[in-house]
Amino acid sequence: MNPTETAKKPATTAPTLNDKVLCVTRRNLPRQDSTVWLSDATADRDLLKRATGLEIVDATPAGRPKLSKQVLQYPIDITRGTALPRLKGLLRGVLASRPDCHRAGIITHSTLRSASKQLGTLFDDRVTMVEYFGSGEDRASNRWHRSECDLLIVAGTPRVGDMDIRKQLLRVGQADAINSGGGWGELCWQGFTVSGMERIVHGRGYQDAVWQQAHRSRVRAAIIQAAGRARALLDSGCDAVILSTEECGFTLADTGQDPEPVTDSEFTILETLTAVVPLIHVRDNRRYATTNEVAERCGRSPRQTRDILNRLANRGLVERIGERTGWEPIAD
Repeated sequence: MNPTETAKKPATTAPTLNDKVLCVTRRNLPRQDSTVWLSDATADRDLLKRATGLEIVDATPAGRPKLSKQVLQYPIDITRGTALPRLKGLLRGVLASRPDCHRAGIITHSTLRSASKQLGTLFDDRVTMVEYFGSGEDRASNRWHRSECDLLIVAGTPRVGDMDIRKQLLRVGQADAINSGGGWGELCWQGFTVSGMERIVHGRGYQDAVWQQAHRSRVRAAIIQAAGRARALLDSGCDAVILSTEECGFTLADTGQDPEPVTDSEFTILETLTAVVPLIHVRDNRRYATTNEVAERCGRSPRQTRDILNRLANRGLVERIGERTGWEPIAD
């Protein structure tokens, strides 16, 4: 090339729909004298005030919008370490209490996700979607209410560890509180039930107010976002059930109305009765099996089997035919 000549630059073209463009903003903070409106259902006013050093006004209107669907919290603590039989029993209990639900979705801990799909033949067909806290589907997906589910079960309290709380305190300018340890233990709070009565919930939390505020903001936000997948404000939404002892602002079940677990022993009896009934007796067009027949197939004593069948009958899962005739399962 002649030194006096100048190389022509290649022609540039505007990006097309198939091109990927990355835009980076290095600094885009509002002016110090400007007013900023934050739209965040899970924001904590006091934490924002500590973090910014500015006056924060909670402009949320008084009252709550009317829900089209029910969101109900049962104060039952489910942690990452909850025994799998206990979790399965509780999930069966929720489904048993809602016989009209045929497409349940479950959001729980990652350690419990697989167990949520192993409830047994009588319940597994009613579970269509299972995800865990932190998966992304628990905070951003609309699949739950649009086509997948007619009931959403949020089973768990997604608590965070001490190190996460220390980082949170450092971010909001509470370095002096980092080394206090927080004092983890029992923490009670008051909520209101469906009937408008007060209910005291025995939960877990930090005794130190600053630690508890930081912890509560994280846990509360995770549960609210998960329950929000039901879109209960919309006619097209679905009911939601929350199993947690964390205060989240939701209506509590009335005292004594918490779902009763269907234990593995009870499920075995129920499953056996359902399986053997079509093969045994018919009376007045009703198929049934006797206590002894169910006991023999389960390898249990007749007395133990009868006690379990009575408990299932009290919960509407089986029905007695006569005083000494037998039992039949309740049809779906």
